[in-house]
Amino acid sequence: MFEIVAPNASEKMIVDKLFERDSLVRQSQLVLDWLESIAKDDVGDFSENIEFYAKAVYWENTLHTLKQKSFSVLGSKRPLVTELDPDAPIRQKLPLDDLDREDDVRLLKYLFTLRAEALKQSNAIMRTFLASKKHEAAKDVFAKIPQDSIAEIYSQWEEQGMDSALPAEDDNAIREHLCIRAYLEAHEAFNEWFKHINSPPQKPGLVEHASFTEKVAYEHKEKKYEMDYSTWKNHLDVLTVDVKEKIYNVLLFVDGGWMVDVRDDVEEDPERKHQMQLLRSLCLPMMCFLLHTVLHNTEQYQDCLRLADLISSENQKLYKVFSKPELKKLLRKLRESSLMLLDLQLDPLGYENQP
Repeated sequence: MFEIVAPNASEKMIVDKLFERDSLVRQSQLVLDWLESIAKDDVGDFSENIEFYAKAVYWENTLHTLKQKSFSVLGSKRPLVTELDPDAPIRQKLPLDDLDREDDVRLLKYLFTLRAEALKQSNAIMRTFLASKKHEAAKDVFAKIPQDSIAEIYSQWEEQGMDSALPAEDDNAIREHLCIRAYLEAHEAFNEWFKHINSPPQKPGLVEHASFTEKVAYEHKEKKYEMDYSTWKNHLDVLTVDVKEKIYNVLLFVDGGWMVDVRDDVEEDPERKHQMQLLRSLCLPMMCFLLHTVLHNTEQYQDCLRLADLISSENQKLYKVFSKPELKKLLRKLRESSLMLLDLQLDPLGYENQP
């Protein structure tokens, strides 16, 4: 039988009665209290351990000023932020109350550190994936970085009142992020081009001794094929221009080349330096071979031979990242392109034969 508790009994009295009646519930509560006490000993006060916990990021003076403006015509006439989340001063481009400015500067420094550190950590993860040729995994990591990260890093640096250049380590991290983006875009563009060029519309055939009806049907299919082929070819031309541009963006990456730091006034990181050199040796020759594939299969044979000039140029020094077997393989491919030019009654470099 359940004991009837008076309707006006307190919540504590109801719980105590339950514990008296059901020993299992009481024991369960004892275990729960014990677990909570252990967790509190380990974690402590959450708001004290997290510097910018919600209670600390509360612009109390700004809130007070806004309330005064709401309830009194004598409040401050200076426009202030109207929202009190951490990003509000940057997003609304409005100030906080003067007494909250110091906290805002501390927060900006903290957010700047977070953004820059996220970029460095994501770069390190993507270097590992690219070295393992796990391009899809690298793309997944890249997609998790907010698109405005670089702009925010610069903005937060300026918000701190810094007139000097970014710290060298952060500057190099931004450049590396851009290098990885260029490579992933080129790889994606090639995959799309390769898939398209290998799926042309199929030309219809006409059987021998075809009937009149079959001949009429064939003519309709042939017209449809010509329209489909024209659409396919136009799209192929667009994809070819796009993939060429994106691969050249990698091979001709500005200021020293792809995956090369521009700032050396930073503490050396031997492991990172080794990984970047390794990626240059792995990815740049592959980009050259992919570009040759695009050019050769779209009958741009003269541009194929210009790859030799690009690779031997002292500006980019791409020849340094090729192994001897890779250089031999490249020369064989260039020879194939040169032979195609000869078949077109041109000289080996693609120029018209002089009489």
